Amino acid sequence: MGKLPFFSVLIPTKNRSHLVGQAIESVLFQKYRDFEIIVSDNDDSDILTRTVVKKFDDQKIKYFRTQGNLSMHDNWEFALSKAVGEYVMVLEDKQILYLDALEKIYDAAGNGKNPCITWVNDSIDNTRETPIFRKHIGSGIKTTQSTDEILKRFIKGDDVHFELPRMINSCLKRSFIDFVKYEKGLDRFFMPICPDLCAAFIQLNYLSELLHIDEALRITKRRHSNGLSMITKGETAKRFISEAGGAGAFNEYVPIKSPFLSSSVIFNDFERIKRTVKGRLRNYSISTSLYFRKCYEDIIWSESLGINMVDERKQFKDRLKENNTRLQTGLWLYSFMFSLRRVLAKLLKKIFGYNLLARLVGRKRREYHGLSDPLKLAMSPELDNRDIINRNNL
Repeated sequence: MGKLPFFSVLIPTKNRSHLVGQAIESVLFQKYRDFEIIVSDNDDSDILTRTVVKKFDDQKIKYFRTQGNLSMHDNWEFALSKAVGEYVMVLEDKQILYLDALEKIYDAAGNGKNPCITWVNDSIDNTRETPIFRKHIGSGIKTTQSTDEILKRFIKGDDVHFELPRMINSCLKRSFIDFVKYEKGLDRFFMPICPDLCAAFIQLNYLSELLHIDEALRITKRRHSNGLSMITKGETAKRFISEAGGAGAFNEYVPIKSPFLSSSVIFNDFERIKRTVKGRLRNYSISTSLYFRKCYEDIIWSESLGINMVDERKQFKDRLKENNTRLQTGLWLYSFMFSLRRVLAKLLKKIFGYNLLARLVGRKRREYHGLSDPLKLAMSPELDNRDIINRNNL
């Protein structure tokens, strides 16, 4: 057997043959070359993704065909079972790596000293008539972060979206995965419902710290997001729910029984993993107040997109009434302030042309309007002003 690769890049895919080619290309274009690509084809079709992969004719690509009926977490676990690299990451079929991403992650790994490395992802909102490229303005600085501090911020409701090591914004040493599976007795690493978040919670339970790079290393296309489909109650979401075992699996430990409230699903996964791993996570709990605040935000967000949330609103009101008056009063006050903040943000953006509130709280992101080709952006990360229709600070 030859030398094993440093990176295993897992690309689990489902009915996205029109996307997966760019994801593969972005890995093959990497400056750092010691990697393998694991494509796990879970398509309904036997030939579409297979045909795309065959066009590359590259020995770094290892193609595996499932039976086509795996759930998302099973497809991720299947891809993981085929990987032999020292470090593992998941590249979703809708994501693109920046040209020097693996090189920077390799440097951050420090010859295996750092088992977990996280970073930020840029995004393209291609759901709009004029696509918007949202670019993180990072420092590139690497910082060691305490997993306890991340957990404390998570249960406070802070935005730790890119600090949670979700495998789609992080890379993990394979020996740690083997440790939790074989020494800690977990039968799998990628668990339901959301395999990325469940993997993050498992890592936060057993790791004391991780290394974070304040820089975007990949781009995500928003239109094809499962999360967006859940928010809009799309057909992809309905199939995802069915393949995951039905709506009941999404709300075992939370009061509102709807799979279409993303925060509720995340908190439910947190509670399930906490009960499974029985470690550091047991020291942290989601407050009832935070749960209802986040569910309220989800309902408002979906309604703003024209989605019928009558059932979710009714459940929200009914479950809220079961709590004490103080919590109810606090939630209604929060809902008022939340609505006022949304109105103010829209007004300021109309006046100034950018989100002034986001700038005041220090959000490090910039919008580029009219840029829609993620592979071109990933290969040429320095944006040419001549290609920009409009640019606004966020």
